[in-house]
Amino acid sequence: FMRMSHMFGQGFWGEKVSSQQSAVSSQEDISLTIFKNALSGSKMAVHSRSSNVYATLDNDDFFQYLGGTAMAIRVLDGKTPEVYVTNMSNPKMPKQETLEKFMGREMRSRYLNPEWIKAMMKEGYAGARFVDKVVEHLWGWQVTVPEAVDAAKWNEMYETYVLDRNGLNIKEMFRQSRNMWAYQSIVARMLETVRKDYWKPDKKVVETLAKEYAESVKDVGLACCDHTCNNPLLTKFTSSVLMSVPGLKSQVNGFMKALDVIKNPEQQGSRAVEQQRRGAAKAKAVPSGSGKKVEGYEMQDITSSGASSAPIPYLFLVGFLLFLGLIMLGWRKRK
Repeated sequence: FMRMSHMFGQGFWGEKVSSQQSAVSSQEDISLTIFKNALSGSKMAVHSRSSNVYATLDNDDFFQYLGGTAMAIRVLDGKTPEVYVTNMSNPKMPKQETLEKFMGREMRSRYLNPEWIKAMMKEGYAGARFVDKVVEHLWGWQVTVPEAVDAAKWNEMYETYVLDRNGLNIKEMFRQSRNMWAYQSIVARMLETVRKDYWKPDKKVVETLAKEYAESVKDVGLACCDHTCNNPLLTKFTSSVLMSVPGLKSQVNGFMKALDVIKNPEQQGSRAVEQQRRGAAKAKAVPSGSGKKVEGYEMQDITSSGASSAPIPYLFLVGFLLFLGLIMLGWRKRK
């Protein structure tokens, strides 16, 4: 409401008009009241897409504006309007599609497609981060337009990126990209979706997510994204899931210790200093000449003398003068 309630027209150009300025007795700005009145009663929210470059899940703008509009109408009227995408990616066949259908096709052709996943993960750290953002944007739609994101979408994401149904060794891909934090963020987002009752998978799925999350925190530390580092409710939820399963109770101690390192950076700093001290002591203990003999070519600087390169510009000048002479000779013969 606050970002989109600027007034245009009738002498206004993007201003916000307070109730004091308009001499109206109201608890909110008059521009906000007008904006709410304009939205209330809307039956449909529509957004257009004119290419295949960007769709619903590869950046946050789509759900922030279209989803935000739908959510604002729901707040005012108590019901989400119909949400459509004007699909103009093929100019010869433009069409209106429901958000659910448009997003479903995007997921199947891109984010659930093993060829897309392999190509994206080849991009290393940035590719892994992009996959994480896709899951984050699915969460954005879940909150703003919950009718468009059913359990099937979360189940497919889980089966693709956690269970590795395509046999891509997906977890190792994240590890090779040196961005296991992206994998951790994906798992944590799925857990948070479960915790907030947006997604209600079976018990085995929740246990697997809790196990993967705890193991990743123990392995690489906490990612400290917006839904992990400062989220005691998720920590409590994860711990309770782990404690409820006999085979996973052992994971709790390592999980809590890893969290403690984040909460107490002084301990983390002292551990890092201790590791450096041990590394330095180990290096001193190894004699300098005790390593393996290195064989290869020695690189040396070679400075070329001025005489060797000098003839090149002179040859160019001579050639240029000869070329001019031939032109003049031809011109005289024509006369």
